[in-house]
Amino acid sequence: MNTPKASRFHSIRLGTKATLIASLLIFGHVLLTTSANAPIPIHLISELPASLSTISALIFLTLLWITFSLIESCDLQSRPLDAQKDTEKGMVFNEPWVEGLCQLAVLGFWLDYWQDAQVVLEAFSQHLSGEFVLLPLTYYITISSIAILNMHLAFSIMFYAFRNGLSSVNQQFWCGRTGWWAGNVQLNESAEDVMEAGGIEKV
Repeated sequence: MNTPKASRFHSIRLGTKATLIASLLIFGHVLLTTSANAPIPIHLISELPASLSTISALIFLTLLWITFSLIESCDLQSRPLDAQKDTEKGMVFNEPWVEGLCQLAVLGFWLDYWQDAQVVLEAFSQHLSGEFVLLPLTYYITISSIAILNMHLAFSIMFYAFRNGLSSVNQQFWCGRTGWWAGNVQLNESAEDVMEAGGIEKV
């Protein structure tokens, strides 16, 4: 039996979010340790302190958003199936429109402050060895992970609209849990496959 598409949808998002969290934690840790043991005094580069503060704030806010999103998702999954529908009504971060806007905002901020990241990377680039190499690596992994989350959600919504028509992407669509449409499509297909396999004709 093939793995349901719904599980792939959520596993891709969870895997990408886990990668994002790991890269942010490593990036923040390396920034902290390299700032404390910088090969050059921080005050000698006038733009470095402000850039470090900006990047640190981005790391903190991104972790805050992704943590709330995952906690809300885990709370939903821990409930019985018959109670999940009622729980979805109180969701905030896992509604498609909220998650989409948050993802776009986070990606926009990271791209908008790329010059601050460049200042930080260039400040330590002369001594890239050991953990210093993790700075550019984790930075680009962070940007890539956020971009993947945006593209994954956008393509999934477009695929749903293509299969069901633009009218299906209505207010009700945006108020459910992110990815509910993937599970909905797959469950219908699975039911039809089971009926056909059992020789049962659809009414």
